[in-house]
Amino acid sequence: MPRQTRVIVPSFPHHIVQRGHNRQSVFVEHRDFEYYLANLQDWKQVYELEVFS
Repeated sequence: MPRQTRVIVPSFPHHIVQRGHNRQSVFVEHRDFEYYLANLQDWKQVYELEVFS
């Protein structure tokens, strides 16, 4: 059975979690994590998003 479609409400906060499949590590090396954060910073400016944590 497929997952239900997520409801996206403009201007409403969303809870987003970054995690690995089957509890595997998401970032193997520290530079992977730095790359992720740099991309997050760039894209939040492009889409005018606020990241709280």
